Amino acid sequence: MFLSIFSSASSEEKYHFGLFFGLGEDDGEDAINFSTPFSKKYQKLEIHLNPFDGNLITTESKNGRYQAQTLSNGNEVCRDTETGRFVKKENCINTEFKYGATIGVDYLYGQSLNGLVGIGYRLGNPSLPYFNVGIKLDSEQMILKSTVSKKYFLLSFGGYFGRK
Repeated sequence: MFLSIFSSASSEEKYHFGLFFGLGEDDGEDAINFSTPFSKKYQKLEIHLNPFDGNLITTESKNGRYQAQTLSNGNEVCRDTETGRFVKKENCINTEFKYGATIGVDYLYGQSLNGLVGIGYRLGNPSLPYFNVGIKLDSEQMILKSTVSKKYFLLSFGGYFGRK
């Protein structure tokens, strides 16, 4: 169905490549997001296919050799579980990269179709449906949007190349 919608468009309509950056939360952890969607607009609908949607997540280690702990006085420390000694807090920081792909559709509204509300599905880590709402800031190119799901929240900014 998705491909048949794209193939029925007139030859003047183009696919548009986008670049978005965002900040949010992925499964309770702070995340920095980077995505590279393609989109196609059909009157008041915009279809998105995003082959790369990645989150860089930094967490404190709760298992392994170095563990983050909170002492009874409220101080957070990092402890080496083999020696029992306190170590630099940097030893307890883990960086994880999660990536996936998304497909979705946005409904464009407003007098100049500058508002959007949509739904989609993210495949990968994590796989889940999502809802988004946003606004086009600079005619068709720059977009600010928020994406929300059960385990995921993101505020992103970006745009599409070649739109007028």
